[in-house]
Amino acid sequence: MIETGEGVDWAVAEALAFATLLVEGNHVRLSGQDVERGTFSHRHSVVHDQETGERTVHWIIPVPFSRLTDSFLDGTSSVYLEELQRAWEDDPTVLTSHGTISSGTLDTPDDLDPAFYGFSEADLDREFFLGVWRMSGFLSENRPVQTLRSILTRLEQAYCGNIGYEYMHIADRERCNWLRDKIETPTPTQYNRERREVILDRLIWSTQFENFLATKWTAAKRFGLEGGETLIPGMKEMFDRSADLGVESIVIGMSHRGRLNVLGQGVVYETLHLSGLPNYTTGGTIHIVVNNQVAFTTDPQAGRSSQYCTDVAKALNAPIFHVMIIRNHPSSLEIYQNKLLESGLATKEDIDRIQSKVTTILNEEFLASKDYVPQRRDWLSAYWAGFKSPEQLSRIRNTGVKPEILKNVGKAITTLPETFKPHRAVKKIFADRFKMIETGEGVDWAVAEALAFATLLVEGNHVRLSGQMLKEVLSVTGILLFMIKKQGSVTVHWIISLSEFGVLGFELGYSMENPNSLVLWEAQFGDFSNGAQMSDDNPFVIPEMEPTLRNQIQTCNMQIVNVTTPANYFHVLRRQLHREFRKPLVVMSPKNLLRHKDCKSNLSEFDDVQGHPGFDKQGTRFKRLIKDQNDHSDLEEGIRRLVLCSGKVYYELDERRKSVDGKDVAICRVEQLCPFPYDLIQRELKRYPNAEIVWCQEEPMNMGAYSYIAPRLATAMKALNRVPCYMQIVVCHDGQTELD
Repeated sequence: MIETGEGVDWAVAEALAFATLLVEGNHVRLSGQDVERGTFSHRHSVVHDQETGERTVHWIIPVPFSRLTDSFLDGTSSVYLEELQRAWEDDPTVLTSHGTISSGTLDTPDDLDPAFYGFSEADLDREFFLGVWRMSGFLSENRPVQTLRSILTRLEQAYCGNIGYEYMHIADRERCNWLRDKIETPTPTQYNRERREVILDRLIWSTQFENFLATKWTAAKRFGLEGGETLIPGMKEMFDRSADLGVESIVIGMSHRGRLNVLGQGVVYETLHLSGLPNYTTGGTIHIVVNNQVAFTTDPQAGRSSQYCTDVAKALNAPIFHVMIIRNHPSSLEIYQNKLLESGLATKEDIDRIQSKVTTILNEEFLASKDYVPQRRDWLSAYWAGFKSPEQLSRIRNTGVKPEILKNVGKAITTLPETFKPHRAVKKIFADRFKMIETGEGVDWAVAEALAFATLLVEGNHVRLSGQMLKEVLSVTGILLFMIKKQGSVTVHWIISLSEFGVLGFELGYSMENPNSLVLWEAQFGDFSNGAQMSDDNPFVIPEMEPTLRNQIQTCNMQIVNVTTPANYFHVLRRQLHREFRKPLVVMSPKNLLRHKDCKSNLSEFDDVQGHPGFDKQGTRFKRLIKDQNDHSDLEEGIRRLVLCSGKVYYELDERRKSVDGKDVAICRVEQLCPFPYDLIQRELKRYPNAEIVWCQEEPMNMGAYSYIAPRLATAMKALNRVPCYMQIVVCHDGQTELD
């Protein structure tokens, strides 16, 4: 358009008007709600006033400086200077104290070169009006008019040191300005002699310990501090400063496989992603990345798509600080020692004394380590005092509740507030559930679950419940949760992050912090639970683990149940907190059982009254195996087939048995799959000495629990001199089951 002089459109005409006004020495200020979405497609920067909502647009028109006036209020020059300043603030590591623009010892990137914006040597002592409103840092010192030389000097002082800063990605102006003020107008921390000696002591410890390990274990593979020795004194100073500012608790993420280090590697993005979510915040997190590239197996170009490994933090508007590591220079300890010696804040004798002390302690501890007996509970919090270790036996505890407590809690969670006007369907649900509590009959899955939560809360425990489909899966229970909250401390997350293994890892850590919390994470079968397998398949997550028990732990360190009655579900949840030890629990809960007509329990199966249906020698508790419900005696020689099953398939088998009058068939439910109930299986094998033993499941043999059950069932049978005979009964698509 400009070249031919024809067809000039609206946008170009508008831009020409602005540009010619600027060339004439005027200032253009443009504001409006849709200014960024309008026809203004030219290069510009926008200043947004959060209080008034007004946007000021600074148009950047490439006009030669020879055409500009000498006025220091030149608007175009101001915009160019703002662009130059932003370039300095945006790039965190391109310049260091070993080279600056003014010294000429460093190749200057184009966007940090004043010439890139049209400035020359002649402009260094010209005064300019930056025109940056609501700005912190050195521009906020009531000196809006400054020479280009002074501006560049201050930028070099702020951004050409040993630390590179990334904070311009933070959208919050207040936070961004706070950081800019700290960076551009720093107040150096003044340490007294005693404090500097503490820092020296810590630096000597980190360096000497590194050297000590290299000397004692020359051939051992280890992740060392080489090039990052300041990590230890830096972390300890951070802890001290945090405590001074009121921080009460600091949790350090430790490494995997027992390595002697603090690896910040793993589910990094998932951890960051959770940090701002409700009920997943930690009060603040500092991620320290030590990237010295020593013995690292992946080059940066092959390890990530972004420039820096810390770029993931930009998604959270977190500031990032880069501490430069320069090649071929003395160690951090040498540099710090020389500084103290030059300033007179420490003597050679002081340094030698500390080094001698550290060396002596390391050697003494090395000798003492040969007789050291590790205590597994040294690291556990006080909450874990009194819990049993894997070598100790724990007695079975009663999980039943006094009838009056069940009644009171049950009525409380099934009675709506008078001020609440429910939908008629909700009103009917609560009326039906109130009737269950009142009559003590027909208690369904949802009410049993709610009673488990509520009774645990009444006993002073905490309940934390989260899940990806929790609102849908627990829709029948969800209304009760509002009422349960009145009973005590309960945390409910309806909808949470879809990062399965990240969330499950968080919940696992939450449960290990306090054993008096019932922490549950809900996941549907399939993709949701599969995505969490990195956490739930890990046998090394329990603190009591030691290598000699690895095989036992891999098979028994996790409980897996597939319960078939509301009462048994109630007891297995309560059992988690009524034991003298803690183990993870996986509950298979098919939705089919939530409203199944036969999946009901009487309230008497929940209480602790002797003589009631759920009461046995140890009281009322979770049943690992439920025997046949036909009142068989201790010896039934007339039963020709014993069917063992788990989960909802039991109800289809029982219905089929009734329809064919299969009185010669016994059905037992294996409610707990892992650890396998050998003792109870053998009890049933003795009860039916002439019966053929069958394991029944819905899935094909290469799926479901068959591959797990088969060898264990064979072991139980061989102990009784029974010949294993494996069969499979597959439930047909029409719900019919073959029993012969």
